[in-house]
Amino acid sequence: RKGDRQIRTLGMYEYFGERSLLFSEVRSASVFATKQVEVLELNKKSFLSVIDTNIRQYLEYRIRLQDSTLDLAELIVIDKLGYGNFGSVWKVMSAKHKTLYALKMVSRKKIQEYDIEQNIKDEK
Repeated sequence: RKGDRQIRTLGMYEYFGERSLLFSEVRSASVFATKQVEVLELNKKSFLSVIDTNIRQYLEYRIRLQDSTLDLAELIVIDKLGYGNFGSVWKVMSAKHKTLYALKMVSRKKIQEYDIEQNIKDEK
C-alpha cells in the first residue's frame, strides 16, 4: 500500500522488496497480510549471494516494467497490435530502457459516452 491505496495483491510464492535489495532504495510502500502468512527474510548480502546474473537481469527487467515515470514522448511505436470498439493497442519501446510495452489508446469520447472512466483507471 501507498497511503490508503492498494497497489497490488500477492499470492503464494510471490515476493516483494527486491527493488530495495538491488538498488539500495528506501521502501516505497507497506505490506499488509489479509490472513496468516509465512514470510522469509533475506538481508542484502544473502540475497545477492543466492541470485545469479540471469535472475538479477530478470528482476531488473520486471522492475523496469513497473516504472511509472515513463514519458509518452520517450516511447517509440513499433507496430499496431490490434483495435476494438474503444481504441487500439500498440507495441511500443522505451527509448531509455529498450523495454517493450503494449500501449492501449482509448477514445476519450467513448470513455465519457459509455461512462467507463473508473474501469479504465482500474485496468492495468
